[in-house]
Amino acid sequence: MNEALAALYARRLTQPTQGEPLPFLDRVVGLTRTYQTRVPNGPDGETRAVFFPVPVAFTAAECEADPRYLVPDQHSASILWFEDGGTVPVLEAANVQGWISTLRLKLWLNPERLQGALDMPAILNALDRAMQLRYQSHAPPFTNLRATYAQLPGGPEVVSAYSYETPMVYPPYALLHLEIKTRFLLAASCYNAPLPTLKPLDACLTY
Repeated sequence: MNEALAALYARRLTQPTQGEPLPFLDRVVGLTRTYQTRVPNGPDGETRAVFFPVPVAFTAAECEADPRYLVPDQHSASILWFEDGGTVPVLEAANVQGWISTLRLKLWLNPERLQGALDMPAILNALDRAMQLRYQSHAPPFTNLRATYAQLPGGPEVVSAYSYETPMVYPPYALLHLEIKTRFLLAASCYNAPLPTLKPLDACLTY
């Protein structure tokens, strides 16, 4: 479910229903996973393991072809991705099954490639509006989407699980880290009748 929810938020960021796409967003993906590969390490043919985030939709061949797709570089203005924090069921009302999702939004920013000065409060507000976090919304197969978020510390520890080049995670570069909790129901089409058994989510997704 979190893969579909992250894809929804990524679409809202890149294909807003109102206005133009956010000018500070350069590269945006939905849910990611950690990919491990090996790179040369010294003149004797030795290698070392490195770890990068990659879109969960990437095949093994795509990972091998472009493992650094979400790795910061001086030519990119920004990179935004989501990490999975899990989904838990909750009882919304008698016989009404709901869910609470946790997603971690991570945004790397290169001020030299942005238009104007780096204004983190303005960027945060723009993300909030574009993802429609402050009010209830519906987006099949999700209904009654209600989100809250907390801004977490945005230092180098945000990407400490990855083999990023150290200079790219310190000033002047910046990192924004949000934890988004989304409460939602699933559309009736996601359940098999007459027993309330959840279908595979792909069976009721509409993009």
